[in-house]
Amino acid sequence: MKNVISVGYDIPGDVVQGFQFKSNDSILDADIVVFAPDIRRYSGYESYAGKTLLNESDSALLREHTKHWRSELTISLQHGKTVFVIFAGAEDCYYHTGRQELSGTGRSRAITNMVNSYDPYAVVPLSHIPQRSRGERIKTTQNLGALSAYWQEFGSYSYYEAYLDKMTVSSLVTQTGDKAVAGMVRFKEWKGTLVVLPPVNFLLMTRERGDRLWKNRKGAVSAATVRKAETSVGKQFVNALIQIDKAVRVQTERTPAPTWVLGDEFALREEVALEKELASIDQKIGELQNARTPANAKLEQAGNLKGLLYETGAPLESALLEALRLLGFKAENYRDAESEFDVLFVDPDGEKLLGEAEGKNDKAINIDKLDQLNRNVQEEFAKRDDAKYSKGVLFGNAFRLTPLNERGDLFTEKCLAGAARLGFALVRTPDLFPVAKHLKENSDADFANACRKEILSTTGKVVAFPSLPENQATALRGIFVGGSDRSKSQTGLRLGH
Repeated sequence: MKNVISVGYDIPGDVVQGFQFKSNDSILDADIVVFAPDIRRYSGYESYAGKTLLNESDSALLREHTKHWRSELTISLQHGKTVFVIFAGAEDCYYHTGRQELSGTGRSRAITNMVNSYDPYAVVPLSHIPQRSRGERIKTTQNLGALSAYWQEFGSYSYYEAYLDKMTVSSLVTQTGDKAVAGMVRFKEWKGTLVVLPPVNFLLMTRERGDRLWKNRKGAVSAATVRKAETSVGKQFVNALIQIDKAVRVQTERTPAPTWVLGDEFALREEVALEKELASIDQKIGELQNARTPANAKLEQAGNLKGLLYETGAPLESALLEALRLLGFKAENYRDAESEFDVLFVDPDGEKLLGEAEGKNDKAINIDKLDQLNRNVQEEFAKRDDAKYSKGVLFGNAFRLTPLNERGDLFTEKCLAGAARLGFALVRTPDLFPVAKHLKENSDADFANACRKEILSTTGKVVAFPSLPENQATALRGIFVGGSDRSKSQTGLRLGH
């Protein structure tokens, strides 16, 4: 079994030994190295020229660790090892050089600490430092070769944060400009190969793998299920690297063909035919991959509503906006120079509502979020041309990673009491999911109108949405309601008549 060591790049599932960049650990025992220059653990409390300036202690450590890792990488490559480098968003900074300059004399004498700029990518033994640029549209070249199987597995989850103008073998390039984001770099003094790969969205892969495990088991998404998904994704990634390593070693063990032997007069008929066949296959792979990328994006968007069940932050807001629009509200985030509101939504009759969304991992939504909503309502009132307050609605997704029928109360008693005093409505976002799902899949204006009325008319308690049609309710009964009495006490969804 190949010994794989990762430095600065988190591979899910703890399937390989991992080191921090901020260390003097050695990678010389590894058969395969995964390396990303992650310097986030170095401390800086000041800024210089708009970038972080590391403190003097960590500046000294950074200089030491940079020398260490560049030496380790160079030795590994010289001795025939495959090093995978991931250009994963390493931010540049400034550091103290340890030198000082004196100016002036007497009382006006001043000491200036000298600083230098630092690019983490400079630690990688390349002839040029990568250029930072983020994007998601990547296309293949005719030199995909050893990366073909890897790209088929991870292409739809890959993005780039830096590129090189060229590599020895450029396998993946930017959609425009053909800048190399993946490929191989070799130097004549190396027996090994440096393979550049774009970062992978492991979080999305793990989430999708966990969803499939959950669906297949027809059970709850437990911590064990998440760990199993992480391990599955991590092993898949490491196995793909091992296959690339094997392919690369086959290539490097053979003597590279000299330039003169590539002339047409030495070409063999079978060789020419196979080259054309491979070029055609690579073209088809590229076309299929380019077609898969937008299809995958559509798939992700198609499942956006599921964020009501388990998301927080901006993804929860995105799912919430979609749901409210399905209900017939005009809904949007609100941002201006002074204010920022999660959700501003308007009923077809012109009634304005202001919402705040909150997801909690393992606790109920408390009074703090309600206080923030109240401040937002007051702030928005000051901006209005009329003398009418918008209605406040607090959207809560508490215990968001716990199976729905095992969740406790989603709002604390203080939050309920505060909502009653202010006349605000409370909405459990998991209750909103089956409602929005029904409206997305069925044209039902009457049901949408009834749901809007419930939100508009509910004050000081959890919104109880109208009953779903019986065929929809049967499929969901026992998933959204059930569990403990505490869960039932705040259930706002009615399933069936």
